[in-house]
Amino acid sequence: GRQWGQSAPRSPQASPAPSSPRQPRWSAPPRFSTDSTSGSPAPRPFQPRTGRLSQRAQSPTWARARSPEHPDCCSNSMAAEVSVATEEDPLERLVRKGLLSTEPLAQGDDRLDDLAHVNAVFSAHLRDVRILAVYRVENKAMESMYRAIRGIMGDPPELQLWHGTTPDCIHNIVVSGFNRAYSGRHGTKLGHGTYFSANAAYSLRFCGRRPGARRVMLLSKVLVGACAKGSPEMVEPPFKDQEQMARYDTTVDDTLAPSTFCVFRDYQAMPQYVVEFMATDV
Repeated sequence: GRQWGQSAPRSPQASPAPSSPRQPRWSAPPRFSTDSTSGSPAPRPFQPRTGRLSQRAQSPTWARARSPEHPDCCSNSMAAEVSVATEEDPLERLVRKGLLSTEPLAQGDDRLDDLAHVNAVFSAHLRDVRILAVYRVENKAMESMYRAIRGIMGDPPELQLWHGTTPDCIHNIVVSGFNRAYSGRHGTKLGHGTYFSANAAYSLRFCGRRPGARRVMLLSKVLVGACAKGSPEMVEPPFKDQEQMARYDTTVDDTLAPSTFCVFRDYQAMPQYVVEFMATDV
């Protein structure tokens, strides 16, 4: 019998077989290959990375924008300087796209060409400015829309008037025409429309106020038609008749001797020339 405190003898058991090592689901490629002559691992040959990032890193512009303290990252200030330096001038871009031209067109015998004529007229209005260039707008699609509006209005009277703006707006105007959705930036004295002036000196105040800065002004064809006195609350011209069947075409500052005009149709005016200049003061 088994005495108290004695354990039962264990039956001999076979030791468990060693388990095979777990195989990974995937195997990474070897980092080194074996040298057949020495048996030691030989390093793999270096293969440079190719792709968009490496190509950009090899460009001179990207190299100048890299920070010397952190060669693998771009310095924000230096990158901003490179972006400003490489940004294309809006007027040059429009010339390259064929929407602006500096090639003069003859206007007849013993007369200045069209660009020289605009230069002379602008200089007569503003004597204390330095004209940098005069461009002619060449937008066939806009001309077609302008002719259509002129036909709808019954071939109304047409004037050449000035429109002052800033260089950042010149692209939209030359490409898409005047847009009265931007009205109100400089007031709505004659209504919520696009403003033009017979005097370039008046339009100068809307070309920016920074002394010595480059400025632009547009000489445009405007279908003024029948004019009425304007007021700030107008979103379209007033009616001409008591039955309210027809409206005026334009609002003005003075119906007897108008000098400032406000139009309410986007293609009622079309830019013809862009004058680039510099003025010392406004």
